Amino acid sequence: YKVGRGYYFSLESCMAWLLYGESASQLDFRKTKHSISEDGVPVHSATYTKGDVEITLEGLCNTEKLATCFAKITVKNNGNVPVKDSLALLLRTAKEADLVFGSPNGYVHHNPDVAVQKALPATWKRDGDVFTDGVRVLRLAPADCRWDEENGLAFLPFALAPGGAAEWTFSLDMGESGRLDYEEEKKKHAAFWHKELSRLTKLPKAILEDGEMLRMVRCMTAFLLQT
Repeated sequence: YKVGRGYYFSLESCMAWLLYGESASQLDFRKTKHSISEDGVPVHSATYTKGDVEITLEGLCNTEKLATCFAKITVKNNGNVPVKDSLALLLRTAKEADLVFGSPNGYVHHNPDVAVQKALPATWKRDGDVFTDGVRVLRLAPADCRWDEENGLAFLPFALAPGGAAEWTFSLDMGESGRLDYEEEKKKHAAFWHKELSRLTKLPKAILEDGEMLRMVRCMTAFLLQT
């Protein structure tokens, strides 16, 4: 890893931002419910609501040196009438400082604007059932989406009866793993972190007897180990 004054601002990164509809509009973060795991395993989710439509994005990052990010998108129709619409993934590669809101430290009021990232050059291309910027690769399943290369948007259409649901999974890495089995990766991820967190044996009695406090300690421990 390179270090030094100002290096962060030259660091290149990439992003996949989940958006809604043919207009690829930003979901309202103020109507978002964030969830963390009960056992401290770092598999977290965010659930958005758009009328009767509920969208959940769950994700994890494995523990390999060149890590792969895995994510699952679930959309549900909680209403009484059919719904036909789409989600979209905005793909961008740029300096990390331009992709991450509030970088480099994040200590600002959270109010991201996707128009900032949409204005960045769209450099991703589709190659069969994968998307790539030439270095990084995003694998999507099912891959029958509509690709707008000019704007770097992968549209995920859905048509749901009342109570119906649809699901997509994707992986994002440097193109080396070739894997896209979200549930299998989630199982391996949980096994690794259960073993790591089992080492938390010398905790105060007050924490051990407080379920919420114990959950927080386990989650924070995993967070610190990841960073």
